[in-house]
Parts: sequence; structure tokens; C-alpha cells
Amino acid sequence: MKRVQILTVAALILGFALTLAGCNSSSSGGGFANVDVQYTVSGDNITHNANQSVDFRDPVAGTDFRFLTWFCGNLDQDQKKQIKLTFKKTNNTWVLDKKEVNSGSCG
Repeated sequence: MKRVQILTVAALILGFALTLAGCNSSSSGGGFANVDVQYTVSGDNITHNANQSVDFRDPVAGTDFRFLTWFCGNLDQDQKKQIKLTFKKTNNTWVLDKKEVNSGSCG
């Protein structure tokens, strides 16, 4: 039984890794294509061109968060970096709560 669970977990991890590798792959053979960060907030809706979007609810505070990640993005003066934006839902409206810019690998 444990072997089946281990193989299932390994298959899920491999599938997730392959999905990420295919997202916005550059034609130069690796990494991610460089994109301009785009998002629009309209009440409780966020449209975006992020590579990854994750919703999270803090069960203790009852607060909703949305994490958007661009693996290789341009935002303001930050060029070709990993951009992470955190939005917090306040009064049923998404509000930008935090911005992180990390070194990115742009193919």
C-alpha cells in the first residue's frame, strides 16, 4: 500500500513540474519567457497574466489572500525578475498587500 502512495505522490510531483516547465517556455530552450506583469482588479475579481495563481484563506482571521507569481516578469523598474504579488480581500474587494521581487532565471 505504501508503495502505491509513494508512486502516486511521485507522479503528481512530476506532473506538476512538467506543467510548470511548459508554462511560457522561451524559444531559446529553457527558462521562462520574459513578460510584462499585467493585472486588473475589479472588486472581487482579478484578471492577470501570471504564471501561477494561488488562493489561500486564513482560517483563524477569516481573511482571503491571492498570490500571483510571474516567473520572469517586468514590473516598474524591475526587469526579468520573479515577481510575487499578494492581494488581500477587504470588504469583498482585492487590495494589493505585498510585492516581492526576487532573482529570476529568464531563458
